[in-house]
Amino acid sequence: MNICIVGKGSIGSRHASIYKKLGCKVYFLRRKRKFLRNKIKNEIYNIKDLSKKKIDLYCICNPTSLHLNVLKKFIHLGKNIFIEKPLVSNLKQLIRLKKYFYKFKINLFNGYMFRFDPRIKDIKKTISKYKNNEIRYANFVWQTYLPSWHPWEDYRTSYASKKSLGGGVLLTCSHEIDIAIFLFGEVDKVFCVKTDSSLDNDVENSVIIILKHKNGIVSNLTIDFSSKHERKRKFEIILKNKIIKWDFNSKYYESNTKTKKRINTRKSSNIDKIYLYQNLDILNKIRKGVREKNFGKMSHTEKVIFTAKKSLIKKKFTRTI
Repeated sequence: MNICIVGKGSIGSRHASIYKKLGCKVYFLRRKRKFLRNKIKNEIYNIKDLSKKKIDLYCICNPTSLHLNVLKKFIHLGKNIFIEKPLVSNLKQLIRLKKYFYKFKINLFNGYMFRFDPRIKDIKKTISKYKNNEIRYANFVWQTYLPSWHPWEDYRTSYASKKSLGGGVLLTCSHEIDIAIFLFGEVDKVFCVKTDSSLDNDVENSVIIILKHKNGIVSNLTIDFSSKHERKRKFEIILKNKIIKWDFNSKYYESNTKTKKRINTRKSSNIDKIYLYQNLDILNKIRKGVREKNFGKMSHTEKVIFTAKKSLIKKKFTRTI
């Protein structure tokens, strides 16, 4: 297959590397040639050049606020479009994307790759055997430090630090919100509050969120990209008779009852593998002609994000948009 990628940052380059290993031909769409010292092999510089190629999948991996403008250029050239999470940066854009989705019958893929983590898929299968009232609650924690992500640059200039580019911890670090939705289903109400941060930018850097799922389960989330002294990423599900634990840095997940039990999945679970499983799934769906036809289901995580932003202002539980 031929893959076109917009955005040659770390995430765009990661997707390119994976698709090349899968035997795909990868093209990068670049708007301005003059900023490149050397022409990159197979690089395309404008939509006119792109229209001459038979592109099977367009991958939008530039800053979140620009996703919709790029998608508008592609919808007349092809229907298979992947957008790195989150789909868009505000509710107005989400409403416009919904119109494009149904009008042009886009085969849209969203970049929440942790749904393909074998450990998390196993946990989802395990908890599906329990009744909702047997699951007491779940705790999610992601503490990271934005300035350490790209130490070669000033974090204040990155898209994650700029409101105008779709930055902020709610949009940039929304994976945990999506994992909670993947495990426990759609969310009915959201409460969100900011916590203090020493970072110098115009976005929310640390939040605590409570999600009330439609099935009655409650998820508590701490998402913080201003955590200078401690980095961790894990969640635990509290059931009446056990605790199930996932840690990003462990190849196992744990099920704790009277004895501590480590469960190893059949598939490898490192971050490169998780992205690989996601991209393989996308290619397989394209080959089989499988298309998600329910935009509401696909975009529910974004709706929860924008509801959390609304809750920050209202300072109370807010029904999901």
